[in-house]
Amino acid sequence: MQSYLAFGDDEETLNLGAKAISDHLKAQGVTLEFSLDEGGGKIEPGAAFSAPDIAIAHVDLMEKGYADRELSVRSVGGHSSRPYGGTSLEHLACAIADITRKPFPVRLSPVMMGAFETLAPYITTEPLKTLVRDVPANAGAIAAYCFRDRTLFPFVTTTIAPTIIRGSSKACNVMPQDMQAVINFRLADGDTAESVMAHCREAVQDPTVEMCYLQANDPSATARRDGYGYRKVVKGMERYYPGVVFLPSMTVGATDAHHYEQICDTCLRCSPFMAEPQEAATGVHGTNERIPVRAYLQGIRVFIDLMEHVNLSC
Repeated sequence: MQSYLAFGDDEETLNLGAKAISDHLKAQGVTLEFSLDEGGGKIEPGAAFSAPDIAIAHVDLMEKGYADRELSVRSVGGHSSRPYGGTSLEHLACAIADITRKPFPVRLSPVMMGAFETLAPYITTEPLKTLVRDVPANAGAIAAYCFRDRTLFPFVTTTIAPTIIRGSSKACNVMPQDMQAVINFRLADGDTAESVMAHCREAVQDPTVEMCYLQANDPSATARRDGYGYRKVVKGMERYYPGVVFLPSMTVGATDAHHYEQICDTCLRCSPFMAEPQEAATGVHGTNERIPVRAYLQGIRVFIDLMEHVNLSC
C-alpha cells in the first residue's frame, strides 16, 4: 500500500492547494483507502458529555459547512441631525439582529448519534444517562440538552457569528455612507448554503439590505466508520494514548479534507498532536499560536507508527 503526504499551501484562506492536489490525483486514477487531516487535537475530560470518569478525544467523520455572508446597505450619509429613514448603520445593525435572533433547527445528526452510542457505557449523570439507553428514540431530547451547553451546542445546530463590520463614520455627528457586515455560518449536517441563504432572506425583511456570499460550501460527506481507515486510525491513536476513549464525531471548524472526497470515501479528521484543553483553547489561532513540544513529538511518533502499520498490513 502506498502512502501520500499532501501539503496544501493555503488551508487558512482559499483551499486551492488541496483542491489542486486532489484533482491531480484523480487525473492520475488514484483512489485512497482513507485520508487523515487535522481535527480534534486535544484530550479532554468526558464531563461535558456526562462521562466525567473518562478522558475522550475525537476522530471526526465529517466537518460542518462554511459560509461567509456579506450584508450591505448603501447610503449617501449626511449630517446626523437629519437621519430620516434611518442610517445605514441602523439598517445593518437591525439586519444582523434579525438573523442572530432566528436560530437554526436543533437536531442530532447520524454522526453525533454514533458519538453518544459510543459514550453510552461511560455516561453516569442524568439526564443523558437515561437518554442514551436508546439514542435514536431520544435524539430530540439529547439534541435539546446539547444546545443548552456551551461546549456541545455547535454539534447540533448551524451556528451564527457576526465577525466584521465596515464603513462606520469617523465622526459622531456624521452619518455613515455605504456599510458592510459579514456573518460567518458553520453549517450543520442537514443545512446547505442554499437553505442558509433562504433562512437569512426570511429573517431580514428590510429591502435596503443586500446580501451575498463571499464564500460558501455545504457540510462534507460522512466518512465510513465500518472500514479499514477508521479502524487503523483509532488503533494507532490508542497505542500512544492508552485509556483514552476515541469517539466518532464531527469537526465544527473547517479543514482541507472535504476536497479529497472525490477520490476517497473515508476522509477522517484527527490530529495526533494532542494538547491539554487549556493549551488548545489559547494556543490555536490565538496570540503566540503554539503546541507543547511533548505534543509535537508524540504526534510525530503516531504518524510514523500509523504509516508503518498501514504499509505492513495491506
